[in-house]
Amino acid sequence: MIMEIENLRHLLHRSIFITLDYNLFKQRRVTREYEFSDLPGYVEEIVWPAYRNHLANAYDLARHSSTIVFIDGNVQKFSGESEVKTMLSKLSKNLLLIQADELQLSHAVDFVNTPKNGGISIFLGTTRDNFDGKQVVRLEFEAYDEMVYKELDRLCDELRRSCPTVDRIALIHKVGKVLVGEASIIMAVSAPHRKDAFRATEKGIDYLKSRVPIWKKVREFYSLK
Repeated sequence: MIMEIENLRHLLHRSIFITLDYNLFKQRRVTREYEFSDLPGYVEEIVWPAYRNHLANAYDLARHSSTIVFIDGNVQKFSGESEVKTMLSKLSKNLLLIQADELQLSHAVDFVNTPKNGGISIFLGTTRDNFDGKQVVRLEFEAYDEMVYKELDRLCDELRRSCPTVDRIALIHKVGKVLVGEASIIMAVSAPHRKDAFRATEKGIDYLKSRVPIWKKVREFYSLK
């Protein structure tokens, strides 16, 4: 609900939104003790829809902000201090954003650049002016934000399993219209040595292209000369 209070939201360095599927949501609701018991249908007809509305609003706000973070509560556990520390450590090492505004390369580089790392690998994907011999006007991207954030989190976990020395990962994807020459995706990876950063970046882009639900729209994709 903090997301709806603009003056308060701007005071926060970072807002963490924990997402839950319906089964876990209901389980947590029924196992808590309240002064008054829920009436039949209250969770299904009022509480759950309200949560989904708050989540949708948070996703909309996050497209214009770098301070809202989403954690999959079905995967991340919070029952002990060590698990909370693990979550906070992950937040300090991953920058995952879906943005409607123009992407800023410096945002990704500043995040991954730390004194202990000797190599930073950067991939910048831009819109080219041709496709199959036709002149490209622009690309348009759509994303299913809820699944995208979950897949990007899995992507980071996979990169760290295959490239254990990787330190920080920034992955920012633009949605909406992307004109020729404009960046649609920025990925930056830092590691103590350049080869690990290079390898992780290539693996990360391949993973994103094959598994993350972000789509190019065909409508007005190119113009005929």
